[in-house]
Amino acid sequence: GSFSFEFMGGGIAVVCGYDCDDVQSVLGNRSCVGMVGGCVYVRGNFNGVDSCVEIQNLNDNDTEFLSNGIKNFLIEIKKEDL
Repeated sequence: GSFSFEFMGGGIAVVCGYDCDDVQSVLGNRSCVGMVGGCVYVRGNFNGVDSCVEIQNLNDNDTEFLSNGIKNFLIEIKKEDL
């Protein structure tokens, strides 16, 4: 299995999921298993997430964080055109 973010202890991850509409899950299989704290922002399908993982909608603080960081994020992944 994939087990993305397995045993993640705090921190923040951003999964863009751009142009992944045909992918079953941008996180892989059984993601966030053993994760303690932290946050994973996900755009795209995320099937196979364990029932113990708390899934929330974005709030104003999340939107501000993502809006402020998106330019640098896109530069780092060499996708400034997005």
